Amino acid sequence: GSRVATGGPPPVEQALAALDLGAQLQPLATVPERGEELERLGLLIVDDVPGFTPSQRRELAGWVEKGGVMLITLGQRAGAAPLGSGFAPLLPAIVRWSKTPHEGIDGDSDSVFGEAAAGLDAIAARGRAQLDLEHPAELRTLVKWKDGAPLLLERRIGRGVAYSLTLPFSTATSDLALRPGFLALLLRLVDTARSLGGVARTTVGTPWPLEGFQQVEVAHLTRQDQRVVLSLDQAPDQTSRRAIPELLGLYELTLDGTTVHRVAAVAESEVDLRPRPVPDGSAHSELGGMTAAVDVSAYVAIGLLGLLLAELILRALAPRRRRTAPKSAA
Repeated sequence: GSRVATGGPPPVEQALAALDLGAQLQPLATVPERGEELERLGLLIVDDVPGFTPSQRRELAGWVEKGGVMLITLGQRAGAAPLGSGFAPLLPAIVRWSKTPHEGIDGDSDSVFGEAAAGLDAIAARGRAQLDLEHPAELRTLVKWKDGAPLLLERRIGRGVAYSLTLPFSTATSDLALRPGFLALLLRLVDTARSLGGVARTTVGTPWPLEGFQQVEVAHLTRQDQRVVLSLDQAPDQTSRRAIPELLGLYELTLDGTTVHRVAAVAESEVDLRPRPVPDGSAHSELGGMTAAVDVSAYVAIGLLGLLLAELILRALAPRRRRTAPKSAA
């Protein structure tokens, strides 16, 4: 994978760790070739590889069809795939790398980055992948370059989805991995993986993003074997829908004819009654905490009374001193 100029983990790993989405990260040295290796994954990001072997393409397509989410970035290595390697059926296209510089994305075509798209109008791309699509009708363009060429493509395969980005994450090729839009893209991928069953168990109140689906129904299956259909809310970006499970239990999601089940459970922290250490600063008065205090009002009152008594005594003695003072000589 790509690495930033200062060293360390790849940009994807650093960004996902910074987002702190609760996802378990598993860096892979090679693309998995066996179904058993893919079964434990909900999201797979492959950054600029020279195509997949026939066995890899078969296993990856089968995994996506069962609900997996995959992102393929296309760079110079993807454009130099050896004979027999390719990206179909995940991306039915011939990939060529162009070294022609390009400015950035067409904000009007964006359906992924949202507010973060404003920082992608000039990403200093030193090149991009050009695609000769074999079946254009099978792919949906989510984001375009300013000249209309696709930047981000989506292909639905069974219950899952495969995304293709015509730009690698390498900071030597563009500034994409250094912009807020990069985080927005990763957030979209994680949310999609969760909504497609990558995470079958969530806590009550956690929204389930449902972008990309045309026909959606979410129903709560009660203990009395009743189906209570939920109303869908608009996501904060106003471009997609989401469902919010407000009650614990089993839910049935029908997504474009595919039925999946998810469970909304109570957060573990709410039912764990074991004593836990109190975090530092949680007892601060600004947060409503109480601090130990000693009532000294009685001592202050006594002190004030003593000062008042002393002042009265001094005032009583002052006239007497003036009367007894000797007269001066004429």
